[in-house]
Amino acid sequence: MLRSDKLAANRLIAGLLSIVIFFGPVPAFASDPMCDPKFVNPFSDVEWNCMFPIRMAGATIIGDNDLATPGKIRSPLCSCDEGLTTRVGITMGFREPARLLDVVKSGFCLNGLGVNMGNPSIWGDGGSTTMVQGGRYFAHVHYYAYLPLFLLQLLLDFGCTEKVPLDVLYMSEFDPTHASEELGLVTFPETILFAATPLILACVADAMSASMGAPLDPLFWCAGAWGTMYPLSGYSPTRESPYVEASAHVATKFIAKAHRLLISWGTSGEPAMCGMYPMPVIRKTQYKLQLVRPVKSRECLPIGRTGMLWAQAKNPPVPGKADNFSYFSWRWRDCCAF
Repeated sequence: MLRSDKLAANRLIAGLLSIVIFFGPVPAFASDPMCDPKFVNPFSDVEWNCMFPIRMAGATIIGDNDLATPGKIRSPLCSCDEGLTTRVGITMGFREPARLLDVVKSGFCLNGLGVNMGNPSIWGDGGSTTMVQGGRYFAHVHYYAYLPLFLLQLLLDFGCTEKVPLDVLYMSEFDPTHASEELGLVTFPETILFAATPLILACVADAMSASMGAPLDPLFWCAGAWGTMYPLSGYSPTRESPYVEASAHVATKFIAKAHRLLISWGTSGEPAMCGMYPMPVIRKTQYKLQLVRPVKSRECLPIGRTGMLWAQAKNPPVPGKADNFSYFSWRWRDCCAF
């Protein structure tokens, strides 16, 4: 027990040191004045109320039932094959803060890690600071494995929590399909199908449902009141500041893209009882978003909820911080515990 905790702590320290070593040589004169990042604090920046409700043995034991909770499992018991043995446990479900996303105007501005990799001009086109391109909002995305429960060494012996150190999983500056929807058609040819007018009009129902409670999982190509998921790029149709709703839209589009590329897997429903499983199509109710930069939000949003209900005063005009957003991705986790 003590040995495993010590190894976990050593891995965490090594990971943080590698980030410092990697990013440390960036010279001060190359800093981007439009980027003033701040490391997301696993103590104070996490809205822990988002973890609720907590379900155990087929019943809600903490918190109120949530319309956005996916597929409430009713069975109290479960079992998992583990080689020559079968582990019997009880069903459990809760939300965990598992990933952190930056949605930033400044390329190579690692907003949630507190790292400014330099003036965008030294990186070429990948560092564009233009918020509106071709009449639409555009932003870069950075995707991190960031698990506060792991960083704080909490519940490490609890089989339902993912034990992954801090890591950079994706940077859109190195992905040509993020800024070019034409290139994205090669990787995601289904984009043409979801451009059909009847499918776009179906998103009105998803917008209403998300704003009143929870998004509609069958309409996976819709992002509620924010627009559509496709094309899976860094663009949003919103073109006017304060860009808060547009940033949430771009974050959601990337989560859908991460599932399409199997960077993200399924963690909800019966198939997740014994571990994560491939889920190439996003299940929207598996996720909620919590804004942490530039202003910490006290709520977790279902995908597609209209910004009229939550986006006010979330992007104050502070130099270096305005228009650079960071979101926690809270995912629902079903598992067979104990």
